Amino acid sequence: MNGVVNNAVRTSAFIVEQPGMLTLIQDEGRFGAHRLGLSTGGPADPLAFHWANRLCGNKLGVSALEVSVGGLVLEANVATRIAVCGAHMPLTINHRAKSLWRSHQVKPGDRIELGFANEGVRAYFAVAGGFDIPTIFGSTSTVVRESMGGLNGGKLQSGDVLPCKEDLNGRCFMLPRGYRPLYGHHAMLRVIPGYQQHSFSRQQQRRFFSHEYTVSIHSDRMGCRL
Repeated sequence: MNGVVNNAVRTSAFIVEQPGMLTLIQDEGRFGAHRLGLSTGGPADPLAFHWANRLCGNKLGVSALEVSVGGLVLEANVATRIAVCGAHMPLTINHRAKSLWRSHQVKPGDRIELGFANEGVRAYFAVAGGFDIPTIFGSTSTVVRESMGGLNGGKLQSGDVLPCKEDLNGRCFMLPRGYRPLYGHHAMLRVIPGYQQHSFSRQQQRRFFSHEYTVSIHSDRMGCRL
């Protein structure tokens, strides 16, 4: 790890002190490779991903970090702008609380922490200019199941170095509260009935559409098991 950190001192980058429960590098996704058996990947919450990039002045599909549940701690080794959008994870810079859905200036030595989400699941950490990550089949998106994308095909680890460009003169922006999506503990799921619905009685159908469901722990980025 010392070699990685020492190299980071000479690089405009963020150093991962604590990776959180599951933090992945994602861009817009890996398209055109389904014939090879490769998944698209990309952000699970495209709206939050796009806004995080937009608030940093980036194109919408630029590489950012997808932070699931929270617990990410980074040290900045670069002067730039960052933005965090998505699930409500307490954001602090040098132990001072900062708002989500807006961009902030950071400088070398700053410590950025994302607490654990109390609403929603995933937030997106973007940096001006995006993270400088090599592409695989045209994308940086991480698909852990395929060991594809990101830094080493998996989630971030302590000591990882995330290269990026310096940004000294950029402006900071915010998204007005009325345009921000709501993340709560309950969600309404929409269903498109198939031809098999006639195999179920009316009572069974009413029960299906009127009951509440709990998300199982056996869920991942591919889908939620109820």
